[in-house]
Amino acid sequence: MSSSNQLIQLQVGERRFTTTRTTLDKVPWFIAFLKPEWGSRQSDGSYFLDAEPDIFEHILCYLRHETFPLFYTHKSGFDYGKYNALVAQADYFGIEELNNWIKKQGYVDAVQTTVRMATYGVDDLPMQQLGGNTEVEHHVTSRMVQEYVCPRGISSHHGNRTRCGRQCDNANEAQGGARFEERQLLETTRIIKTTDVRYNQCRSES
Repeated sequence: MSSSNQLIQLQVGERRFTTTRTTLDKVPWFIAFLKPEWGSRQSDGSYFLDAEPDIFEHILCYLRHETFPLFYTHKSGFDYGKYNALVAQADYFGIEELNNWIKKQGYVDAVQTTVRMATYGVDDLPMQQLGGNTEVEHHVTSRMVQEYVCPRGISSHHGNRTRCGRQCDNANEAQGGARFEERQLLETTRIIKTTDVRYNQCRSES
């Protein structure tokens, strides 16, 4: 096995990672770290690194694939705590591109959320098939409205004066004008949030 493809065992905190020298040689800090004079090699041949392993795995993933990490869920949004911990490690190891991407909040550009709203009568809410990247909220509200009353008592005219003809108009005139009554109107506002990941925003330009 060539030195560039040499397998390297890293003991990071309580976890062990296996990678190649080629991956680690992308960063000057690790080139120096693997030198004998650093004194980090243990008796079993592994190299001890005092770092948080759950964060370091994302450092290693970035070096392997040159892809920035996206810590995001529909429910919680961005995991700023994890980004804060990762940028500290990226800064310590001198991984400038990853460090700058997090500090400039490049991850925000990687997630695009579209919000649509529509209001329906409670009994008129349409069925809609939604994808796994979509969240739906429903909010019921009420308001008082003035509703037209047909003077001839025709139920199909109730609430819609345009349905009344000449006979109804004559009846309205006879009673001194159109009559309206106040009633409570229940409405449902549907909010649809669709989230799309723009994976090209997570690719390193190097």
